[in-house]
Amino acid sequence: MISKKDFSIRSAATKHLYSITVLTKQYFPYAGLSLEKIGARLRDKRFKYFVALYNSHSVGYVDLHMRGKTCKILGLAVLPEFRGFGVGTKLLQSAMKEGRKRGATRLVLLTTEGNSARGLYERMGFVKKGRLKKKLWGHEVIVMEYRKGKHAKTPIPARRDVS
Repeated sequence: MISKKDFSIRSAATKHLYSITVLTKQYFPYAGLSLEKIGARLRDKRFKYFVALYNSHSVGYVDLHMRGKTCKILGLAVLPEFRGFGVGTKLLQSAMKEGRKRGATRLVLLTTEGNSARGLYERMGFVKKGRLKKKLWGHEVIVMEYRKGKHAKTPIPARRDVS
């Protein structure tokens, strides 16, 4: 039986490259990221990946990109059979903490109108900021931004190592 205690979140390393690539191609095929491009991102200090591990196997990841004082969460993916155990929450918290550690004053992400993770984003304090003109698979693309205070149900996590 799977429990929340069976998962750990770690900074991604080269050994996680293949599983991150498989998840990226499955959940974000429009991104056009190859194994080589993801490998280059792993080495680029502007990017950061975290992986969710279950029995030492990667079952999800989150990646972010820092640009100035803005932390953009690029993708969050969890295998369907491991959803509902708090894995997505732990991954998102790790990305938010990393952004803060790097001095981000703004946290943003893109999602689609029908994305099931949108509820998670809202519970974590992200609010709809606007929408893009382009559509993704027929769905409107929503810009969400983290708002602490009265709109946020979860404060921006304090600095703390998660590995």
